[in-house]
Amino acid sequence: MAAGTYNITIEKRATFSITLTFKNADGSEYDLSGSSLVSQIRIDSSNAIQSDFTANIVGDPTNGVATLSLTKEQTSALSTAPSSYDLFVDKIDGTSEKLLSGSVLIIGNETEYSATPSVSQSYSPRRNISFLNSELISSDEFGFHYVDTGSFFGIDVFALNNVYANQDCRVRLYNSIDYDDLSRSIYEDAPNDAGLIAEASLTSGQVVQFTPALISSTNKATNSGQSIMAAITTSSQQELNSVSGHFDILQFL
Repeated sequence: MAAGTYNITIEKRATFSITLTFKNADGSEYDLSGSSLVSQIRIDSSNAIQSDFTANIVGDPTNGVATLSLTKEQTSALSTAPSSYDLFVDKIDGTSEKLLSGSVLIIGNETEYSATPSVSQSYSPRRNISFLNSELISSDEFGFHYVDTGSFFGIDVFALNNVYANQDCRVRLYNSIDYDDLSRSIYEDAPNDAGLIAEASLTSGQVVQFTPALISSTNKATNSGQSIMAAITTSSQQELNSVSGHFDILQFL
């Protein structure tokens, strides 16, 4: 049986479950007797595993019905980076067959997962912070604009996992506002007192993955109430106000 295509949408923090019915090319039920199902979500750009689905056969296996599900803890940890999934059936005779594949649209949320993690009282789940140029504060220097990262307020220590943008651009992350560093060439190193956390050149639609994650603490004495500031610039052929993307971070309160 040729693998089917089925695109899915997952809401972060919400429990996810779908029921699937598999059929052979002639329309008859696909027999799942003695089989097991394996399914994963992976980020398209890096092939990094996002999560493993819980895949279960439902009822009489000869009817070809199965479910794929994720807990709210699993969906809360998903990155909104472009992703895909596939589903394989491992048969009792030792063979394996791909039954299904497709894209995964992962939608962010406003309400964070609030359960207390067992590992530490000071740990908060991964979350994506979106940026959009309608929220940028112009620096009026060299095409750089600052992202107003009010949603980062109060984060003392954070780990930046990846950054994504919809256009080619350059991103500089600071722990304090430093307009002087905005005019620096990409070929020069930032001065020690610039407050620069990280700098990355982004290609449209591609995720820049930081492995290991970048760990930093904020400088609340100089950041005017913002925990993180991000400067965005594009080439002269592109419009700044059309840049959008997200930061995938892990925060420690």
